[in-house]
Amino acid sequence: GVPVGGELEYVDGGTLAHALAGRQVLS
Repeated sequence: GVPVGGELEYVDGGTLAHALAGRQVLS
């Protein structure tokens, strides 16, 4: 992935969408 910082350590297309979905649920 692309190490950007914290939760964005795993930004890889599908993983990005998955992370965004997780963040929306947590919100």
